[in-house]
Amino acid sequence: MAVGPRNAFASGSALNTPSPKIASADAIESCKGSTSDESLKQLCKVVARFSNKCFAIAFDPQDGEPGAGWAVADTHQAADEQAMRDRRATAGPDRVQFCIIPAGGGPQGQGEGRSRGCDGNAH
Repeated sequence: MAVGPRNAFASGSALNTPSPKIASADAIESCKGSTSDESLKQLCKVVARFSNKCFAIAFDPQDGEPGAGWAVADTHQAADEQAMRDRRATAGPDRVQFCIIPAGGGPQGQGEGRSRGCDGNAH
């Protein structure tokens, strides 16, 4: 999983890749592809490497609301809960109810464009 800084957000991931090196490169490229801001693309970095785990990324979808929460855990539910807790802790009282983990993105088993996913045998 790769992300840009919390004050301006971009994210990417790669699941079920043949090697950790490929996973890292794919996650960085996915992160860079999630934004058109050239300076933000340069800030994408790998923040978690995992196998047989699930991940989730939570953020506020309103434009101009920076920050995000992310987590890696044994299950989808645990990753979702941890990511939401992390995001809500930085949201501020006026925006806490708007924090979400959006659905959608790439096909099953692929991390590109996804806000959650599982690798290997995790679920």
